[in-house]
Amino acid sequence: MPPVPLSSLIPLDSQSYLNISHDPVRGWLYNDWIGYQTVGSVQEGCERILDLMIEHRAFKVLNDNTRVLGIWSGAASWVATDWFPRMRGAGMQRFAWIYSASRFSQISTDTTLSLLDTGASVKVFYETSEAFEWLDQSDQREALMTAWIEQNRREGTPPQVISAVLSHHWTPARAWREHLGISQAQMAARLGISQLEYAARETVLHLNAGHREQIAAVLGVRSELLEV
Repeated sequence: MPPVPLSSLIPLDSQSYLNISHDPVRGWLYNDWIGYQTVGSVQEGCERILDLMIEHRAFKVLNDNTRVLGIWSGAASWVATDWFPRMRGAGMQRFAWIYSASRFSQISTDTTLSLLDTGASVKVFYETSEAFEWLDQSDQREALMTAWIEQNRREGTPPQVISAVLSHHWTPARAWREHLGISQAQMAARLGISQLEYAARETVLHLNAGHREQIAAVLGVRSELLEV
């Protein structure tokens, strides 16, 4: 069971490496991954998640890696370039991804995020309660985006940056970086981190305040403009 209670949680599938449940009240799918993962278990589990998401029309996903151990980066490319596009194509609206406490598992998650074409619907968290809150507030997304657009227009943000966020579903950090002609490798070097770590930060929609301030300083923009 998840650390944060979900009302009317109904078990849908249970394997040694993954339990999948459905909260019909909120329309969420809850994935509780367990233990060491292989490429096979990741792929089989993800395919089952996709099928159940469609079957139950549960287009908001709480993907919990809290109990995952070890590295599974061998499946990262498939998850990012094959599975996530199919999830979005099937109607996935939001995907809240909770980090494992295992650093090796976190690296696998970051590798996946670095390969995603967009982070508009995927967000990673260290705390289950924060992931829960983000999914619960997702219906406010349209209003938040409208406010973000208005704020950026007032601030004189280039139309190309706003358009990239809307049409390509890029994060504001990526849209600004691309507009300024700065590569991910250059950003990583200026921040003193690896390119993989920077790519993972840029991909997720929400940045913690410290990371957001650092990226904004390199880009030369106010940090508030990087947060939708």
